Amino acid sequence: KTPKKFNARLRYLMGDMLAITLVARLRENGYLTTEATVSRWLSGDRVPRAEAIPFIARSLGCSTDDLYGFKNGSAA
Repeated sequence: KTPKKFNARLRYLMGDMLAITLVARLRENGYLTTEATVSRWLSGDRVPRAEAIPFIARSLGCSTDDLYGFKNGSAA
């Protein structure tokens, strides 16, 4: 089952990936951020800005719906 909170879904979708690896992938995809920011997303201290979501999805090879926890048009 998909976790409900954004940070839990992000950790789930990242699997064993380290925060620094996600930062590198985000930069490759054109979104500049820091490891500290990604760590805050993962801890739940912050959520990404709306413009970051497509970059995160692309970097993880998933959809924005996966990040938000939507299934078939409704929240999971």
